[in-house]
Amino acid sequence: MVKDIETRPALNRAGAYVVIDEHTGKYAGKILFAWPASAGDGALYAAMWDFTPEKSRDVQNGRATGGGYNKESAALDGMMFGTGSQEFKLDCDGTGMNAVTAQFKEHGYILQWVV
Repeated sequence: MVKDIETRPALNRAGAYVVIDEHTGKYAGKILFAWPASAGDGALYAAMWDFTPEKSRDVQNGRATGGGYNKESAALDGMMFGTGSQEFKLDCDGTGMNAVTAQFKEHGYILQWVV
């Protein structure tokens, strides 16, 4: 018998955001996180896909280790997203996901937590 994915322990350590272009309402990208089994052990991994025109499924990867700061935003720091006048570079080294969400919003994107 195959277990449902919801019952797998690793799912408790994964999460996803979707990125929506607020001008067109279209799906523009996604961000996936994989947290370490223990908050103090290992690394958090992040992957960001950019589906905006001209990027054609561009993916960037990041990781963060240690403690005392927000690992999610640290792993995303320096990544590029968007195209044309909506293109930007994330400047969020450990400042938290509210800062990341605000930067997406400033450039016309909605960041929405999914899982």
